[in-house]
Amino acid sequence: MVGFILTGHGNFANGIKSALDMVAGDQEAFEIVPFEGSQAATYGDDLRAAITKMRGECEEGVIVFVDLLGGTPFNQSMMIANDVDKLEIVTGSNLPMIIELLFARNGATDVTALAEQAVTVGQQAVTRQSLASVMGAADEETFGQNVLASSVALLLIMAVMGVVYFIWSKANMKKKVKYFEHIHTDLAPGQRVMFGGGIFGDVKSVQGDVVEVKVRSGATLDVSRYAIQEIVK
Repeated sequence: MVGFILTGHGNFANGIKSALDMVAGDQEAFEIVPFEGSQAATYGDDLRAAITKMRGECEEGVIVFVDLLGGTPFNQSMMIANDVDKLEIVTGSNLPMIIELLFARNGATDVTALAEQAVTVGQQAVTRQSLASVMGAADEETFGQNVLASSVALLLIMAVMGVVYFIWSKANMKKKVKYFEHIHTDLAPGQRVMFGGGIFGDVKSVQGDVVEVKVRSGATLDVSRYAIQEIVK
C-alpha cells in the first residue's frame, strides 16, 4: 500500500483530517503533521520521523500532501525526498483529491502514477458553479426571466403586506390615542396609577399637567400626567 502524509500551515492538516474522518472514516497508513507556531522548532524533525516511519511500513512508497508550493512544509518535504526513495510531493492538496486517492491506492504499485492522478483529481475538483447551472436551466436568459418573475411576485406580496400593516397600525394608533386621552382627562385624586416600567402610585392631587403621586415608600413625587400609562381599576 502507498502511505499518505498530510501537512500544511496552521490547522490545514487537522481540518482536512476532520472532514475526511466524517466522510470516509478513519484510514490506515494516513498521518498528519501540522506546521503550527508551537511546533515550528521541531517541525522538520517531526515530518522526517513521520515520513521515515511511513516509508518503512509501506513498500510501494509514500505521498506527502502539502498545502502550498514554496511554503515551509513543501520545502522540508523536498529536502527529505533527497534521502527517501519512492517519495512523492503533491502541492495544492484538497479534500476531493485525498478522498479519491484513498480509494485509488488500493492495489496501486506505482507511487508516481498515483501522485499524477492526485494532481488531475485535485484540478478537476476546482470548478465555478452558478445557480442556473446547478438548477439545470435551459439557458441564462430563461433563468433570469424566472428570477425576475419571482422577484416581481415577491414585491407584490410585500406591497400588499405593507398596506395591510399600515391600515392595522393606523387603527391601532387611533385606539391608543383615545385610550390615553381617557387617562389624561379622567385623572383624579385617590386613583391608583401605573407608570412606564411598572411603577405604581396613588394620585394625591392633579394641577394642570403636574400630578402629585405617593409611591409605596411613602415619598411623594411630582410627575407629568403624560408619564402615566394606566389607571388601575
